Amino acid sequence: MLAPTLAAESAQRIFTKRVPHGEVRDLAGVMTTLEAAQAAKLPASVFNEIAAYAAQECLAAMDQASQVAQAEAWIVAIRVQFAGVSLDEIVDGHVARAVQPLLETGEFGRADQYLATHNGWLTATQRDRWADAVVDTQARNLVDAQQWTSAVAAYQRGLQQRPTSELLSQNAAVAIDTWARTAMDMQAWAAAIEIYDQGLKLCPSSSLLSQNREYCAQQLASH
Repeated sequence: MLAPTLAAESAQRIFTKRVPHGEVRDLAGVMTTLEAAQAAKLPASVFNEIAAYAAQECLAAMDQASQVAQAEAWIVAIRVQFAGVSLDEIVDGHVARAVQPLLETGEFGRADQYLATHNGWLTATQRDRWADAVVDTQARNLVDAQQWTSAVAAYQRGLQQRPTSELLSQNAAVAIDTWARTAMDMQAWAAAIEIYDQGLKLCPSSSLLSQNREYCAQQLASH
């Protein structure tokens, strides 16, 4: 039986070998190593560690426009041939390292472009979560800048694409409530009601918006 340490060392040697262009990992070597590790009946924890290292290294080496499709095919091959290995966390972590800095610097167009290009790497759940993250981060930045109508428009676009998104629906309601409270602070009850009415068109099931709208209506009636 192939010893775990020998398998790991063999994997590392192959995974760090590059083709002459110096850009793409030796994917055939990777698959051969994984097949050998599987045939050696290594402990699951050891085999999964080797597979995770393979995925991490290969994705990092191939994440460029000319290799995205090849990497996608490799991910599919791994999922088919080694069904017991979950690549979801590895792929998600790789995408996070690329997308999160773009969100932090407000480069939402580039984040959208990256996710569109790498769509085939992700599961349906991951695609939805990352799409929501881009919309929500952009909208929250607009809220922080008190660009209320733009923030609501951002959430509206997101919910048109993902009407079942709890994150976007909940945070849209919070953004609209925050906006309405700027009118409430000035006792501009009619203006606040208009904002809540706009919000309820976007988030009709929001108890936060409906209850606070009712409060504003009571205040308007009493003045």
